[in-house]
Amino acid sequence: MLPEGPPPGSVVRLVFVQRRYALSPVEIGEGEAASEEYRVALQRVQDGLAEVVSARADVPKVRERLAAAIVTAYRDGRRVGEIARVSGYGREQVRRILRANGVEPEGTRES
Repeated sequence: MLPEGPPPGSVVRLVFVQRRYALSPVEIGEGEAASEEYRVALQRVQDGLAEVVSARADVPKVRERLAAAIVTAYRDGRRVGEIARVSGYGREQVRRILRANGVEPEGTRES
């Protein structure tokens, strides 16, 4: 005699078999929730990738603004060390930016 179907409102367990190997039982409710979580995670990855592309496109513009701010700060009397600390660049990078913008930092002039 075959067993009766599950009572109304109960969770049905399914066992998936693939190539003669039984996988763990998956509850339909849990499977649907996991599937939705997976779709949400994939969408977050896609959104993140789009944000990375956008941020990479902004980097050259922002780098130019930072270089201009470095030159302005130096001309306003800020020291290379202070500019380096605030900008996150090393002192030599700050000097390179200054030279690239036509400013020779004090103490580095060649005689």
